[in-house]
Amino acid sequence: MHTFGRGVAVSLTAAIIGASLARSGLATEAQEGTPIVTGDTVGLDPIACWWRTSAAAVRVGEHFALVLTCAVVETQTTRVVADLAQLDPSVLQLSPFQVVDGSPSADLRSATRRFFQYEYTLRVIGEDVIGTDVAIPELTIPYRVETRVADGTVAGAGRDRTYVLPPLPVHVLSLVPAATAQIRDQPGVSFRTVDEHQFRARAYAMGATSLYLLSALLILASLAQGWSRRRRSVVDTRPSVSAGAVLRRIDEVMGQLQRERASKGWTSDTVGQVLAAVRLAACYALPGGPARVAIVPGAPREAGQLTMKTSRARWRTVSVSGSATAESIASAAGVAQGRSPHLAQLGALEIALARLTRAMYGRAGMGPATELDSAVVDARQAVKQLAREYGWIGRAHAAFARRTDQRLERSWTR
Repeated sequence: MHTFGRGVAVSLTAAIIGASLARSGLATEAQEGTPIVTGDTVGLDPIACWWRTSAAAVRVGEHFALVLTCAVVETQTTRVVADLAQLDPSVLQLSPFQVVDGSPSADLRSATRRFFQYEYTLRVIGEDVIGTDVAIPELTIPYRVETRVADGTVAGAGRDRTYVLPPLPVHVLSLVPAATAQIRDQPGVSFRTVDEHQFRARAYAMGATSLYLLSALLILASLAQGWSRRRRSVVDTRPSVSAGAVLRRIDEVMGQLQRERASKGWTSDTVGQVLAAVRLAACYALPGGPARVAIVPGAPREAGQLTMKTSRARWRTVSVSGSATAESIASAAGVAQGRSPHLAQLGALEIALARLTRAMYGRAGMGPATELDSAVVDARQAVKQLAREYGWIGRAHAAFARRTDQRLERSWTR
């Protein structure tokens, strides 16, 4: 955007220079110098300048703008150096006009030209100028032509030359000066205005880009949060590990506790851990199976819970617990009345739960250690059998048996 704007400004400026010089032929040199002829530039005027006012007619004492624009040759081998000291607003004299204020604009460059510009604020005071054309006096600009070598150093400086900008008439209290060839009521765009517009456009573009990026980040954050909630709502409400893996973990823990009991004897802590493991195993033997098991992803282990690793990348560990009791097992066995596939395991787990519960919470203490040992051995055997049934071989065998029973039942009903 920045390069495009400068290119348009340079092209317009060059067009104005050519049209102005072709129409009026007023730009002259005091020395009538010949055009510059170099290796890469042929027939370029060393310098060309022109005036532009913000109004064709002004009132006495009214402030109006005067813009001076010049184009000088500047290539790799040739450079025109103009004396700009006298163009400073504090030095410039344009009698009978008073220079109230002024400032230079940033230079623009093309392939062969450098453009510089000054903006002045003028006014005219005097009764004798009312109703007349008052001319902005001619302006003399000294300059010289420098030639350069390939490395950029100055090879030589030409003689001092002078460019004379002809006067420009301004009518006081009239619509248009009598000698004017065109109406100049609407001022053109200056270099300063172009730079201000380009800066404002870049600032707006940067602000819009920042808002787009911020909105994209907010959208991504909301999508990520929604996806995370969806994952939690879908995954966290169902078991994240297989029943076979939990039962194998229960068997492993019970084996460790048996070895600990052999070395240290039965303690309240050992009895509590075995009781939690047996309750969890009994949940898989009851009708409904894993639906009675509570699985909490990533939670620390608490009393009555079994902690185990999981292969899921989302959760490194899970805490598993169950709430089966001897009474719930007895009630379920009575309702099943021999139809439960885990009836034998339910009996062993019921006896183990009753003995471990009395040892843990009974008033008579733990009781004989042999009874606890026997209960744990029977419970562990039941856990092993459940793990085999919940394994993929056991599940395949159960599915095959169900299909066979369904076929036999259909064949008998025909």
